[in-house]
Amino acid sequence: MANCFEDTKIENVDHCPNDESVGGLAVDLFYVPKDHIDAYLLPVVTPSSKYVERISLPANAITLKAQKSWKKISVMVDENELTSTLVGNKGNKKSKVEMDVLIPNFTAKNIGFQDAHKNTPMIFAVADSTGQKWVIGTLNAPAQFETSDAKTGKKYDDNSGITGKISANTKLYALQDDIVVEPDV
Repeated sequence: MANCFEDTKIENVDHCPNDESVGGLAVDLFYVPKDHIDAYLLPVVTPSSKYVERISLPANAITLKAQKSWKKISVMVDENELTSTLVGNKGNKKSKVEMDVLIPNFTAKNIGFQDAHKNTPMIFAVADSTGQKWVIGTLNAPAQFETSDAKTGKKYDDNSGITGKISANTKLYALQDDIVVEPDV
């Protein structure tokens, strides 16, 4: 293991203290079942790759099969969080992505979505408050619902809907492409 990291590229990770930093996610959560994807190109990572290059998908990285398209779920504002985390033992860390979501309203369509996709391997995408789109899941490590609880709420002012945790045993990827959602047929 000696000299394993000798050629590892290092960079400054700067932040201007005067820059505004905001949290949060957009209200549109995009999804497509893994089996609807024709090709998914991951970035090629080399020892000389810059930090951003390591996690940026190339243009047209995700190609869907014919007659398949992204769909979207409207999620509750200020109730969702995306996390890129490290799991495993010291010296053997792996990337994992988690997203906590609240799909508002206890409706038949929402409960039907929960039932239809409780075990479906998926690829999700969501934009953060800066507009950067992030992809959760790959073909080899798709995202799935780890938990999903549909509740009416107890009182009038309680949130009603589906709270869930989506997770994928992969790193988070930045997407530059636009996501096109086709209307339901």
